[in-house]
Amino acid sequence: MTEAAPTTREQHSLLMENRSHMKVTGVKAVLSYDDVSACIETVSGQMNIGGTGLSVSELSVYSGEVQISGEIEFIQYQQAQTARVPLWKRLLR
Repeated sequence: MTEAAPTTREQHSLLMENRSHMKVTGVKAVLSYDDVSACIETVSGQMNIGGTGLSVSELSVYSGEVQISGEIEFIQYQQAQTARVPLWKRLLR
């Protein structure tokens, strides 16, 4: 059985130029943004970007791409939360 190659929307990449412009692929949604932060849901988990004078441009939900410009100070990923089994259910197995 062969698996199909992942589509562009299922892959995630990040290209940053001089900490002032970045292109992100594999974007599912832009959760929030303002001039100091952006929160983006990607296929690899939630991505938080911080800086000053940030602006989100060229959002394409069809291709899953977004471009961000401004002075980028940090990028942080948060892994998607998985449902945990309560302790009492694990003990009663």
